[in-house]
Amino acid sequence: TTCANKFFIEVYPKVENSSVTPHDQVWGKTITFKAWITDDDDIVNVSLYIRPLGSTTWTLRDSFNVTDPVNYLAQFDEYFLSTEIGKYEWKIRVTDKLGNYNETPILTFNITKRTLVVEYYAGNDTDVDRTSNATYLAVKVTDTTEPSTTVSGITAVLYVTTDGINYVQYGTTGVADNIANFTFDPDCTYNTGKQKWFVGVLESDRYYAANQSDYQYVNIWSWLNLSVSKPNGEIYAINEELPTKVEVYDECLSVNGEYVSGATVNVKAWQGSNYLLPEWASATDLGNGSYVYTYSTAGASPGLYNITANASKAYYYSASKTKINAFELRYRPEIWNENVTPLIEGWGYNFTLNLTFRDYDVGDTVNVSLWKSYDRTTWTYVDSVNCTDCTSATLINFYKRFTCNDYLNGPIVYFKFNATDKYGLRKESSIFNATLEKDDIKFVVIEGAGISIDREGSGTGLFKVFVNDTDLGQPVGSGVNGTFYFSTTPTPTWDSGHSVLTDANSYLIYNFDPTCEYQVGTQYWKVEVIGEQCYKDEILWPPEYATQTYLVVGQ
Repeated sequence: TTCANKFFIEVYPKVENSSVTPHDQVWGKTITFKAWITDDDDIVNVSLYIRPLGSTTWTLRDSFNVTDPVNYLAQFDEYFLSTEIGKYEWKIRVTDKLGNYNETPILTFNITKRTLVVEYYAGNDTDVDRTSNATYLAVKVTDTTEPSTTVSGITAVLYVTTDGINYVQYGTTGVADNIANFTFDPDCTYNTGKQKWFVGVLESDRYYAANQSDYQYVNIWSWLNLSVSKPNGEIYAINEELPTKVEVYDECLSVNGEYVSGATVNVKAWQGSNYLLPEWASATDLGNGSYVYTYSTAGASPGLYNITANASKAYYYSASKTKINAFELRYRPEIWNENVTPLIEGWGYNFTLNLTFRDYDVGDTVNVSLWKSYDRTTWTYVDSVNCTDCTSATLINFYKRFTCNDYLNGPIVYFKFNATDKYGLRKESSIFNATLEKDDIKFVVIEGAGISIDREGSGTGLFKVFVNDTDLGQPVGSGVNGTFYFSTTPTPTWDSGHSVLTDANSYLIYNFDPTCEYQVGTQYWKVEVIGEQCYKDEILWPPEYATQTYLVVGQ
């Protein structure tokens, strides 16, 4: 018996050789998934499934039906949005009408962000004033995948060098209609001069980050300021040097405390139509914003002078400033032929100290003072005189006596003269000296010459000698130690002496009461001042003095 259509042999669909092209594709562009399928007796469904990498849930992306496929190329051309950027897994499933199916191996693909190109658009080599205006710097941002695409909503960053080398971020702005436009208003962070700039865009949810391929330039300008710090109203001496000093700065001084170096500074010192030479002096740059020049004032006229200074530097607007009555020129007093006479004498002697003096300033009053020192270091004022309108050589004398303390602290005493005019200009002489000695003294016998003294009883003889300082020209005063000596025999043989001090009237006084030790008859007496600090030794005895006698009367 033969039976028809009693059973059916079903073959599972076959799927193989799956692939994706390209594996990595930017959003908005087609990515193709392929597989070869075979099922020659059925209508099959071909479906594309995807899932984010790491997920366990598959999502049907696309599908279609095909009848009796034999080595049929199943292809899906898919388009992913910018919101679908990421890493994925995919597979193709082929299912027949009875629900039998086969799948490709699980493979991967990536939907990536697009790249951008950043190109210069506007602002190269423009000038900007750091104090008062801004300039515009702009770039064009293009989607490299589809250049006609309008790029907006991403962030652009402007980078500018501060010193021509080192970049800092200036600011950010949004890209609108493919253009990033920056208003560049530099502050003291940015040095004047030619600075470089470029723009980059930050990575966004749709685009990778990108930088401008080349840099451009922007020229930063500012305004110079200056001040004349020296001179500052001082009086300087003609025929001597005059120092000038100028500080150059800009608006950033109050911000960073820095002055401007590298400028060209010229200085003019003038009064009316007269000026010091050179007329415009080129000041030396000290490298810290200070500029100096030292004038010679030889042959200059006296009076008040002004200082005008000019400063210039690349990428700066020049500056000029005049300081009225910046300084005054006057003649310094002159001293020569300083001298002391005599060079060696007693401290009380009347020394003559003189000098020759001159000051060319008409009507000037100059104080000329005398100073003394024992060590050439510490000076003590002695005396002074004023000299007015002494425009020609003038001899000035000082007559001075010194003290015993000067001798004890010396004996060499140093001197110098100081001449100071009403403008504060001064001149000191060289140092010169004199050597002080003890003063000379002389005796004058007042009582005791040839007197008689009765040895018996209580009677005494008065001996009185006046002591005079001949260098000082006056009595020595009290406290000078003297000794009376009386002979005991006419040989003479002297006794041991009788010490006394001068009284307030400069007298040495002794009341002598001779004993039997002193022979009757004519005897001798004398006075000595020996070993005194302030006075030379002196003896009342020939040859300088007459012989002094006294008579001893016995019973």
